[in-house]
Amino acid sequence: MALSFKTGRERDIAEIVRAKRALVVGRLLLGDLDGLERVFPDDFSTWTRQRLKQLQKQIRLQLKGKIAGFCQENFAGATESKLAELYEPLWEHGGTWRLPLAEFQKRLGVPKPGVLRGAPLHATVCISPWGLQTEFPEMHLCKDLAEAVDGLIGAQADFDRIQSERLSWNDAKRGRGKIAPVQRRILFNSRMALIAAFNLVEAFVNGLAWECLQSSRGAKLSDKERAFLAEDPRPVNLVEKLKKVPRIVTRATEGPLHDSRDPLKEFLETVKPFRDAIVHASPFSAPEKFGGYDKLEKIYLLDSRTALRGVDVVLEIIGQIHRFVGGKGQMPQWLPPRDDHKRFIVEI
Repeated sequence: MALSFKTGRERDIAEIVRAKRALVVGRLLLGDLDGLERVFPDDFSTWTRQRLKQLQKQIRLQLKGKIAGFCQENFAGATESKLAELYEPLWEHGGTWRLPLAEFQKRLGVPKPGVLRGAPLHATVCISPWGLQTEFPEMHLCKDLAEAVDGLIGAQADFDRIQSERLSWNDAKRGRGKIAPVQRRILFNSRMALIAAFNLVEAFVNGLAWECLQSSRGAKLSDKERAFLAEDPRPVNLVEKLKKVPRIVTRATEGPLHDSRDPLKEFLETVKPFRDAIVHASPFSAPEKFGGYDKLEKIYLLDSRTALRGVDVVLEIIGQIHRFVGGKGQMPQWLPPRDDHKRFIVEI
């Protein structure tokens, strides 16, 4: 088969297209573009060789360094060519492209610390005019938690202001239209806070299990350990996951949590019974092996103090596991911080 060689003109156009595509993709990742600009070899088909050489010289002087600096600053292993190779898939997807983080890393390079704000390996990457963004269950669930907690704290503050007026029973009954909506907000957000907290810690520990199975550590696990992490062939109780997943992930003989001591002990006494009573609402009592508690009573007696304490317990569990498995900082980077009143500070 005859070999095909590019002409000098074709090489010039290829270099121009590669650099311009890399620049466009880089600017899109930064959120600096309203959409994807068209950059194809045909766009330069009518250009004279002299004009191509001038643009080529300009690109080498002005763009090559910027592109190399962008790659070096943000992604380990990224190059101009790898950036440019993302252009056509982006074009085919209309300038907005979603792909698994693991695939994104193979195509471009491993994001430097801070670029993805601690997004886990199971995250999905979205490249769009909004810039480089990630999406993963923990991100959505911690925002659910933030909305519920912040709403609960606000509703409780409103109720406390009403109580400070020291209304008589008659006045309170006449003002029921003002008080009842506040009480409903307290009860609603109390339930949602506990549910969101439970969902968040489950997503967190499931993510750790998945990442362990995808890593080189997964090959060193026993069949029993792999089956436990994958929940194959049967689902695993969350409490068992909280106790065993960190130990399996780190190859330690013991994990950081035990159901005979806090915070897992308090989780079993507070968070799980209230959450289960809400999610599995029933006039029947829980089975004796789960405490035999009255599910209706749990729903009726839930208050803001219990809900907020439950949130604190879950966050303490997440923090302990995070640090035990070698995570940086006291808490996962994706978890929003809280102010002095325990409201979450969620970035836009």
